[in-house]
Amino acid sequence: MDSLLEELSKGNGQCLEAFGGLPPLEPVASHSDPTKQEAEHWLLRNAPADNFAKALNIVPEPLKVLTVDAASRWKLRPESIMVVLLHVLAGIAGAKHRLRRAHLGISCPFNLIVCGEAPTSHNWIEFFAEPWLGHLRGRLRMHQAFGAAHFMNELKSMDSQSSFLFGSALDKNKQLVRTQLTLAPCAMERSPLPDKLLEALKHSWGRTVVSLNGGIDPMQELHSASRKQVVELSRLLQMSWKDMDLPAKGPIPCRGVIHLLWRSEITAARRVIWGPQSPWKAASPPVLVVTEGASPAYLVPLDAEVYGEWAKLCRRLVDSTESGHDAVVWSLSPEADALAAGFCVDLATNASKLAPLRPQQFAWFHELVIRLAMLLSITGKNENSVPGVDAIVSSEAMDAACILGRWLAREHYDCLKWLRLGPDDDGRTIFDETYDIDSIDNFQLEMAIMDRLGDKGPMTRRELSRTFHEMTSRTRDRAISGLMRNGFVIEMPDGRVKLRPLPTDMPDGWGAPGPFPTDEIP
Repeated sequence: MDSLLEELSKGNGQCLEAFGGLPPLEPVASHSDPTKQEAEHWLLRNAPADNFAKALNIVPEPLKVLTVDAASRWKLRPESIMVVLLHVLAGIAGAKHRLRRAHLGISCPFNLIVCGEAPTSHNWIEFFAEPWLGHLRGRLRMHQAFGAAHFMNELKSMDSQSSFLFGSALDKNKQLVRTQLTLAPCAMERSPLPDKLLEALKHSWGRTVVSLNGGIDPMQELHSASRKQVVELSRLLQMSWKDMDLPAKGPIPCRGVIHLLWRSEITAARRVIWGPQSPWKAASPPVLVVTEGASPAYLVPLDAEVYGEWAKLCRRLVDSTESGHDAVVWSLSPEADALAAGFCVDLATNASKLAPLRPQQFAWFHELVIRLAMLLSITGKNENSVPGVDAIVSSEAMDAACILGRWLAREHYDCLKWLRLGPDDDGRTIFDETYDIDSIDNFQLEMAIMDRLGDKGPMTRRELSRTFHEMTSRTRDRAISGLMRNGFVIEMPDGRVKLRPLPTDMPDGWGAPGPFPTDEIP
């Protein structure tokens, strides 16, 4: 294991082959002209293996060692393992730690979807989250065993007694918090539907709910429900990310954080993220997507000592989160604020070079970097950030978070491009003359036709055939018939095909959040 750590610290891209994951992707383009090299977007400038090697040396030691051990034993991509571990730590922190950013209250949790090539019979993601999820299930079973009335009586009993007469006030406060959490224990939900998530949030004292995989693929369940459900979930994730009051059935809105931790198959994820007229394509929610690589056939046991250190880190963070009622409000130091602003400017520079992706799919990444900086400060990675006493995110923590942000941005870019162009993409697009039109699936062709109609306007069938190199009329008509059958395109009286207008009750850009609140963090 030490040798693998040394190889990763050197940034050797070939070390990924030792894990059995996907081979390292090369930069999209290499230019000999230095002026062109400088103009290239920084997201594509470095090899993914180099970005990951830098990020691996920043995270806490238990997370780093567990990433290497699990990748070597399970033959998984270490990148997908490490981002799952980061999400678990952010989910444990929940809404306890907040960062005041202008008028927004930013919390640690973020949304993550790991995309795999095929369905799997096991869920390795929740194996890493077991120290946290096991604690949540324990609270739920206590609630089911004793009932809400029992814990209400416990709260009344503790309220009537003076904490100064029986033991430490700190211990009594912790006991009170844990009783309240057991009274309203819903902190995880197996359904991706917005109504289920909001209902769980109403019964969560910690005001944080994580959506996990249920009986079927969550993306498939969401796509099969209706397009309205996709719109509502996108809107819900946008509002939760921006710390807005969430919608509720009654006059009193919900308040809290909802975040995703999903493992989805490529087909289902592609239809929701890149599908024709998909709400996620029009207004991309703040969801990080990464590729899984080769899914492990069998989860062999990991090193007990390595996993034990990871479990200790999770338990320490759980105890810190449940230590009291008051939220820990963080702020950025002036130097850290300047670094965060610089990251935002760098990401927006030359955004057009991210084709075939859209700049809106990375617009929320600077806020993700701020969350990572606060998470690194909470876990004690940065000694200059002292929680509770001097809850300030220092420039060292923000600089480390920017390195993590650059690595995650490249992972996000590669996964979105993989979903858009397919697993065998070699840098070409579907409109290139060297692209074999018969080698792609019908769904990819339908998306390409939708893109071309959106750019060029109404076109005849013959004009569409000329757009694609050597596309047969049978292949063209099959794709157009599928689009017409699903209501995405219509045929005009003169024979031309055009996109079907959006419904009047769902204007372009639906799902985007409204005005930001100005109230303070409770």
